[in-house]
Amino acid sequence: MHALVNTDSLTSALSRKRLLEEAEEAPRGLRPGWALSFAPFDLGDFKKINDRYGHPTGDVVLVRCAKRARHGLRDGDRLGPLGGEEFGVLLSDTELSATRRLDERLRVSLEAPADEGPDVTASFGVVQARPGRTLSRLLTEADRALYQAKRSGKNRVVTREDGPDAARDPVQKV
Repeated sequence: MHALVNTDSLTSALSRKRLLEEAEEAPRGLRPGWALSFAPFDLGDFKKINDRYGHPTGDVVLVRCAKRARHGLRDGDRLGPLGGEEFGVLLSDTELSATRRLDERLRVSLEAPADEGPDVTASFGVVQARPGRTLSRLLTEADRALYQAKRSGKNRVVTREDGPDAARDPVQKV
């Protein structure tokens, strides 16, 4: 029963509920000076895939992307769907520069040619939180970074600091 509640039935990644629970719990367990990064990513033009090929093919694409993303993560990193074609990656104890590099590797992996189903691209929004920051704040800033990635051309990694200087460096393609 525990596995059913905490695992997404389609992708075998964490369920949305479990991913968000872990995102809320993780900052409390961080040691001073350690960082938590959250990176939602959105598959580009996914609605067109469903419209052109049908939802079963869209499901194949979602499963493939989740598998590729999990393969590129480290032990302790977490992945789960956030809704539709959007996933979230939770990276514990990771500074922003390392998060950028890891997310760029994931982005490249996701856009690699597919054996089955159409190819896709992904846009990433990345934010870093420290102890004491709320989950709501983390998600809001990550969502802003993701939408900035999509508005600035898609298929890129955009970082956004979680703090008062969030607008300081809103766009960065790695």
